[in-house]
Amino acid sequence: TEFVYVPEPQIISFSPTIAAAGDKVYVLGNNLFQIRNVFIKDKEMTDILSSDDGDSLTITIPVDAVSGKIK
Repeated sequence: TEFVYVPEPQIISFSPTIAAAGDKVYVLGNNLFQIRNVFIKDKEMTDILSSDDGDSLTITIPVDAVSGKIK
C-alpha cells in the first residue's frame, strides 16, 4: 500500500459576498477538487461545479437558501 499525501482545501476568496436565489457564487482557492459538500449556514448546497485544476468552485444558490457563512 502506498501513502499519498493530499493537501487540504484552501479558500482564498469568493464573490459575490451577497447573492440571491439562482445566483452563482464563485470560490477561488487551492485543492478544491476534493470538496464534496458545501454548506451555507446549515443548508447543504446541491449545485456545485469544481474546476478540473481544483482552483475554483461554482455554487448556484438554491431558492430555499438562507444567509450564513460558507462551510
